Amino acid sequence: MTQHKTTVQDIARHCQVSTATVSRALNDRPGVSPQIKSRVLKYVKSIGYVPNSTARSMRTGMSSLAVLVIQIQSSDRQAVIPSQAFELVSRLGLELRVVHIPYGEDFVDGLLKAEADCHPAIFLLFGLCDIGDKSRLSKVQAPIMFILSDDAPTEYPHVASDDEDGAYAITESLIAAGHHSIMVLSELKSNGEPYYQRRITGFRNALVAHHMVFDSSQVQALHVDYNNHADSFMAAFREQIPPLLAKPDRPTAIFILDDYLTVFVTKMLSEADIRIPDDISLASFGGWEVTSFLPAPIQSWVPPIPYILETSTAAGLSTLQGKPFSGEISLPPLDASDGPGASDAPSPKQVSASAKPAVARAISPTCFMVPGYLRIGQSVRNLNA
Repeated sequence: MTQHKTTVQDIARHCQVSTATVSRALNDRPGVSPQIKSRVLKYVKSIGYVPNSTARSMRTGMSSLAVLVIQIQSSDRQAVIPSQAFELVSRLGLELRVVHIPYGEDFVDGLLKAEADCHPAIFLLFGLCDIGDKSRLSKVQAPIMFILSDDAPTEYPHVASDDEDGAYAITESLIAAGHHSIMVLSELKSNGEPYYQRRITGFRNALVAHHMVFDSSQVQALHVDYNNHADSFMAAFREQIPPLLAKPDRPTAIFILDDYLTVFVTKMLSEADIRIPDDISLASFGGWEVTSFLPAPIQSWVPPIPYILETSTAAGLSTLQGKPFSGEISLPPLDASDGPGASDAPSPKQVSASAKPAVARAISPTCFMVPGYLRIGQSVRNLNA
């Protein structure tokens, strides 16, 4: 095997360990036994392996930086950095630099400025990004990889959660509990369309499969000011949602398309003396750990962090090498020994029968799909009882 073709995945397969273990061994990080570390380093030395990012830097003169781009409220000085970003960048053999772009400022201009300042090996865009004119992304020369972003253009590398399947499973769990009037709650993009169209599609498909009618009025997408996100979301919710919940034919359940919003929703329902799940059932998407500690732990679709990390590592290496995505990625078991995200490990009581096999698949040359599982909560009332 020649040096320039060797990848972390090749080393992991030869040594019969995960790519995370290879990364820890190469970067002298904790979490790998001395015996396994010795085996990995011995093999790496025998083949003369050079991490791809280092070789690329030597060839092109480009810095070994991964730039994580986060949109923030204009009043913020910094934003929370996703915990998996540090581990991912380490696995790619790069150094992390964080760039904040305030909402309301031109996103592509922010990328171009960061590129001029940092000369990154790759841009990493986590979560939602209000990009605006996506065609202008072509002005950016460095590779761009999106991770769990609803805004990723199809031609750019992207690690996606299984939005349609997850929303289908959540909706089916509500229907199985006797809920036939379900509201979907989202937010509006700057172009006036609801976020998370694939999740809405999964919701609609589940209704159709159960011979129920989908009506666009079931989707309530709130207009928010992202420079004052929490307050503007709650103001829009208070104005728009309580009148719908007061109708005789009111929904019996709300499917919230982003777990982040669930905390605000539960707060406002409590203020209105609407009890969960006695008066209204809630389910959500994202598996944000905070929502499992609410008074009524939320039923949610969870894309596990270890799965995201493993898939993003493979996708990032392919992106740095300019290779299309293909095939499948075997994902690590979810247990306490697997490092970041171990708290995502589902117990038998948490996982529904619709849990996916531990494989991420390339659904296109630019997109890997990460599977998830249904976390059973206490926020859904069984109307059949």
